[in-house]
Amino acid sequence: MYRKLFCIVLLLLIVLPSCKRNTVSDELNVMCTPYEASVFDKLYLDTGRMKPNCIAPDYNEASQNNWHDDLITSLMTKTSGMDIYLIESTDSITYKIIKDQYYVDLAQYEDVNEYYDGMDPNIREWCMDENRIFGFPAVIYYPMHISANTSLINSIGYVVRDLESITGFLDFCTQWEDRTNTPLYDAFVSTEDTTAHLMKVRFYYINYMYTQYDRTNGTLDLNTPEFRRILEQCRELYLTEDLFTGTPYPYGFFCTNKILHTHSIPLFLNCVDIIQNNQDYRPISYPLVDGENNELNRYCHIRWLIVNPSGRHIEEAIEYLELWARYAKEKRLVAQSALYIPDGYPSVSEERLRGIRDFLSQCYVGYGFPGDQDVFAILDAYVYEGAKTLDEAVAEAQDLLDTIRQEQYIGQ
Repeated sequence: MYRKLFCIVLLLLIVLPSCKRNTVSDELNVMCTPYEASVFDKLYLDTGRMKPNCIAPDYNEASQNNWHDDLITSLMTKTSGMDIYLIESTDSITYKIIKDQYYVDLAQYEDVNEYYDGMDPNIREWCMDENRIFGFPAVIYYPMHISANTSLINSIGYVVRDLESITGFLDFCTQWEDRTNTPLYDAFVSTEDTTAHLMKVRFYYINYMYTQYDRTNGTLDLNTPEFRRILEQCRELYLTEDLFTGTPYPYGFFCTNKILHTHSIPLFLNCVDIIQNNQDYRPISYPLVDGENNELNRYCHIRWLIVNPSGRHIEEAIEYLELWARYAKEKRLVAQSALYIPDGYPSVSEERLRGIRDFLSQCYVGYGFPGDQDVFAILDAYVYEGAKTLDEAVAEAQDLLDTIRQEQYIGQ
């Protein structure tokens, strides 16, 4: 009797911990944004694979800040509780994660490789470090691009090249409104939206800093004639041009297909879906302002899904990325990120593909750096608020960068 009881207890001691482990493995933990969560949920419903537990922030600043802090903590402590996590190129920790090789190399998986083979070469390169594929590109943003309708531009005697400088761009905008009596941006504005404007001047100094930041030693010189002129011109544009009036960094795109059916709009801001789905539009870069180097490209930023090398369910995570890759090819998900443009895509001509690829070749991934958001806020205080003088803003931003460099580089 006692022997039988002893066997039962021993069996329970073996089985119960195993059951607990199985409970943990019932779900694939994913730390992402609501967009990626919606795709994971659809893949789960379509295939019945391991249920994804997507930890996504709500659409409010407090929730996003808490989510971001939890993400950083998870990455820095290399916890096993997260199987897939998301990083953005503009996050100050991203470059370190890639260089430290804290990811599962996707190049060893055949289906994922097949997906990458179909990508535009520029996008594929943005997901690789040496010969390793570190991330799955969920979404790519091109903040400094405009979707231009060449036919409408030509209709009043201009060509796209005329819009490459800020002077030519503003001249076209004025002539368009005078000749057509159609405002460039009124179609975007609603009673609830007071931030709609065609361009955001903040991108100009963000672009400069992402380009000029030296990662080798953490230096960035802001007190240059070129950068001071860019800031001055951003302030002038914001104060004098309706096209630039608005809050420094409004969220959301104000471009819909409905507008296309009801308005003849020659220019849209940041609308990749218009480029992909409407033959009349092509991507063009922001016009150059005085002080910008003509040889510098525009930055884009990208969201990658990373398979956690410390995760519990690496194989299941890879399976989901393979599913996503096949889903993207079948559904032709080129709107959000231009990730995959298969040969023979019916609504994209070869000429159009070349145009998109030529544009992509002018973009590079802009990586964040320590303290960048605080630096942007200091410069915003001059450009948008007038709360600081140019000298004060440049000096304060430079002091902050130098202090961070002491802590991050010399301090080590």
